[in-house]
Amino acid sequence: MSRLNWLVGAAAMCVMATGCQNMNNTEKGAVVGGASGAGIGAIVGKQLGSTGAGAAIGGVAGTLLGGAVGKAQDNAEEAEMYREHAQQQEAARKFEQHAMTNYDIIKYAKSNVSDEFIVGEIKRRGGRFDMSTEGMINLHENGVSEHVLKVMQERARY
Repeated sequence: MSRLNWLVGAAAMCVMATGCQNMNNTEKGAVVGGASGAGIGAIVGKQLGSTGAGAAIGGVAGTLLGGAVGKAQDNAEEAEMYREHAQQQEAARKFEQHAMTNYDIIKYAKSNVSDEFIVGEIKRRGGRFDMSTEGMINLHENGVSEHVLKVMQERARY
């Protein structure tokens, strides 16, 4: 029984010394699986007359199994990260497709669409506006009110 206590204690010390916060799931699974497997293997090995061999076999098997389970978790997390990134990219692409531009604002202004409607569209669709000096002058020269220009400045994405 003293070998079992020593093995479990050594495994616990290793885990505490290295810490788990910087480990990925594969590494955590291998450490936990190895320590658990060694402990269980030592118990079974003692019943069969070979505590050390049981601990060694259990430790190797636990390390492999724990590492495999951890790797599956890492793969799932990576897939989720890529899925979220793709969703963010799609949302950005859709925003860009529907975002209003200076051209849209000028079309509305030349069609005598009310400022309230234009502002509502800017708030609903967002905007990708050219708010440079030249862009602002062009908007003003094409009949865009100062009120709409101010809203555009507030909502602009450069």
